[in-house]
Amino acid sequence: MMRLTHFAPAFLCNLAYAVGNILSVGRRGKKPSISTLDTVFIYVLVETGLDLTKLAAVIHRSESVVKSAVDRVRGPINVVLRRTWFENRRRHVPDLGSSEPQVAIATDAVPFAVGKPHVRFEESKIYWDQHHGLYALKKEVSVLCNPPHYCVFAFPGFVGSRHDFAEYSQNAEARYAEYLKKTQAEITAFPQFPSLYWLQILDSGYMGDAHTNFGRVVLRKPSSMRDQQERDCNAECARIRVVVEQFFGRLKKLWGITVTPYRFDHTHFDVDVDNAILLTNEHIAAGNHLGDGDDLFFWQCVHSRCQSTNTP
Repeated sequence: MMRLTHFAPAFLCNLAYAVGNILSVGRRGKKPSISTLDTVFIYVLVETGLDLTKLAAVIHRSESVVKSAVDRVRGPINVVLRRTWFENRRRHVPDLGSSEPQVAIATDAVPFAVGKPHVRFEESKIYWDQHHGLYALKKEVSVLCNPPHYCVFAFPGFVGSRHDFAEYSQNAEARYAEYLKKTQAEITAFPQFPSLYWLQILDSGYMGDAHTNFGRVVLRKPSSMRDQQERDCNAECARIRVVVEQFFGRLKKLWGITVTPYRFDHTHFDVDVDNAILLTNEHIAAGNHLGDGDDLFFWQCVHSRCQSTNTP
């Protein structure tokens, strides 16, 4: 089971128990033909990228029954996982050995392929992500800079043609200011850092005024740096920010649904991808820490897309 789902049976049993408690509220009518535990197991297999038609054939059920089971649990699974990871988000613990100890979260947008919409070209082209060369929905994600580098934010998807900075600058203050503001306990524990906010780090694509009260560290292009000191500082910031790419790599390594074109109705996109993100947190929490191989896998995915770039 662990080889198929990336989790020990105990985790899936506990998840199914919590999901069952949600499903049992106000339940009426005929009992589902597939148990909650089996349905959770099926859903996680779907997240790994297993084809629904093939899965239905293996378990000797009709595809419509399996699809109905997936529809039944995706929402409750999301509720359970969000309670764990997003209702009480992990806080930053500064690395006093770093030259940038106040950088709390690394933020970036990641594209997820979708099939070319079967509509007029004028309507479908908004999904075209020119930078990555695919039809996509993108999500803005933030990862803790201190180990074990959990995802602490994942926001609703936006169309591939929208620039990452446009999405970020429109929403940054509302999304991050409260979280990045230091608690009184943090101010007391780290008096050497008198600022009221922790910092956020982003890549060079986020240059510009985002109208935020909190501070941002934006990586710079080599041509804009004047001396070695600035280059060294930028290199340290890049080292810190790599965790968000490592998280994306782990996400795509575990969950095939985030690699192949998304094949369900787009109304389910945010729930399915958020579940993959939160299950990645659970995978990290089980002792599978991020490493160099994860960001390498992410860039291999990016490179493979670039190699097969098509025009819209």
